[in-house]
This record gives sequence, C-alpha cells and structure tokens, in this order.
Amino acid sequence: MSDERTALLGMMWVAVALQVALPAYFLWELVRARRRSRIELLLVLAVAAGYLAYAYFAQIWAVSTVYLRGAWPVLLLVAAVYALSGWRALEVWPRRRGGWFYLRNVLDGLVALFLVLLTLGALAGRRAPEGGIELAFPLEAGYVWNGGKGPFLNAHYPAAAQRHALDLVALDAYGRRARGVYPEDLAAYRVYRATVRSPCDCRVVRAVDGLPDQPPGIMDRERLAGNHLVLALRQGGEDYLVLLAHLSPGSLRVGEGERVRRGEPLARVGNTGNTSEPHLHLHAVRGRDPREIFRAPAVPVFFQGRYLVRGDLLVASGSGEASRRAREDRASR
Repeated sequence: MSDERTALLGMMWVAVALQVALPAYFLWELVRARRRSRIELLLVLAVAAGYLAYAYFAQIWAVSTVYLRGAWPVLLLVAAVYALSGWRALEVWPRRRGGWFYLRNVLDGLVALFLVLLTLGALAGRRAPEGGIELAFPLEAGYVWNGGKGPFLNAHYPAAAQRHALDLVALDAYGRRARGVYPEDLAAYRVYRATVRSPCDCRVVRAVDGLPDQPPGIMDRERLAGNHLVLALRQGGEDYLVLLAHLSPGSLRVGEGERVRRGEPLARVGNTGNTSEPHLHLHAVRGRDPREIFRAPAVPVFFQGRYLVRGDLLVASGSGEASRRAREDRASR
C-alpha cells in the first residue's frame, strides 16, 4: 500500500469517527450533564449543538452514510429534551467548584464559540453568488462531494479558476458513495463508469483519452484532469468553457470539433488524473480558448436554478428525453 493511499485511508477513517463516534460522545455528555448544574448543562448543549450544526453543513457524509446527517439532529433534540427535563432541580452553580470546574467550562465555552464561527463560515459558502451560467446536471443523480464558494465547503476554492468547481459522486441505497470506507476496487464506487451527459448545447474543443484508470489513492500530479472534455458554449452573449474531468479510458463518444446537444451521452466516470477516487469534476470559466481552462476566471454554475454545495443531492431533470433527442439528432447527421 502506498504512503499516499495509507494517508487517505486514515483521513477517511477520521471522517467516519467525526460522523459516528464524536456525535455519540457529545450526546452522551449531554445526557450526563442532566445531573450537573445549569451552567454546565447549557455549555455542554452549546458544544453538542455547535458541532452537529457544523458537521451538518460542512462535512462529507457520503463517507459514512448521508442518513446520519439527518439522524443526529433528531437524536440531539431527544437528548436535549431529556437533559432539560430536570432543569428545575439543578443549581445554577455547583456548590463545590474547583480549578478543574472553571477550566472545563471555559474550554467548553471557547469550543462552542469556535464551532459557531465554523458554522457561520460554512453557511456563508452556501449563499448563491451573482451571475453564472445554467447547465443541465451531467449525471442521472449525484451527491456533491466538493462544492460551494468558500474553503469550508470546497477544496478547490483556493484555485481561482476552480472557485466554483464541483466534485460529484453517486450514492447507493445505504447513502454511501462506496462499499466500504475507502475500497481499492474501483467497481466498489457507485459513480464509477456512470454515464456523463452533456450539460449544454455546445462544441467539443478538447478531448483527451487513453490515460488508464488508477487505483484509488494513486494520483497523477502532472495530468491533472486525466481523460477529459472541454466544452465551449455561448450563453447570454458571452463565451464559456466547461471542463468534465477524470473520465474513464475508452469511454469518450465525441471528439474535438463535434457539436453535441444537451443531455447527449459523452463519456463515463473514471479515475484518471489528479483524483483520490472515482468522481466527476466539473467547473466553468469565461473564454473560448481551452488552454485557459485552469487559468481563466471562474464562473458559478447552476443546475435547475440551484447553486450546488457540499452535501446537496440532485437528480437530473428530463435527462432521458434529452438523450433520446440527441441520439436522433446525431443519427440524422
């Protein structure tokens, strides 16, 4: 096992712990705080609520299961009601207060404040920006792994051309993006080999194929996009480019210079380029020169009127009908 894969596997297990063990610990502490003082109870509740708020808005729940994202707030409410049911019997301050009491409660207050600031940062990244272009969703259904306009939600945000980039995966019936925490088998990832459809009426200005799929955890730092397509379109009187990256080798159905219709099948999701696991990377920039796809100013993208951010789920609208029309159109040419 490579050092890079080992590090990524460790990160995935940390994510599972942050979504399973840590919320459970905070709720257990909240239940126990029912027998302390009112001050202690309120501080423990603030920490638990602050952490779950931040986790709800900022974490990638597809690592464990997206169903936990909705389950933990419900369990927090139950634990809070139970803990607060003994409110009248509690003292405002405990009678015996030592140095550990003050230190613990000061730390709880600081942690709660820090979590509130993190949550506010995540919420700021969810607000839809001005401008942008409207596209059709390129997968039948997808979960947003990276997306949003801030560093709390989008790992691509520091790169100017990818400020509104999206990393899309798919979910199984259990709300997971793969069978296991970080499997080595590409076929274990739900999105692998999923059909990628054209997000717009456009022209293909770059088509790169032939790079092999890599095992999860092995990344190509030189050919960042791997097998990819760059699509040129005009919307609202301006020229734009859209990148669809990390495609599977031999799956591209179109070549450079071809015109394609919205909803037309273009390729399949793979694991090529600078990618830790199978997913579809998409971002848009202004311009018409495909060499500028990683340098031109980023453009926000909207799907069905929505600005997608981490944790969002979307099902393509009318993709089947669009695909049928596109096939008929290509057959007539």
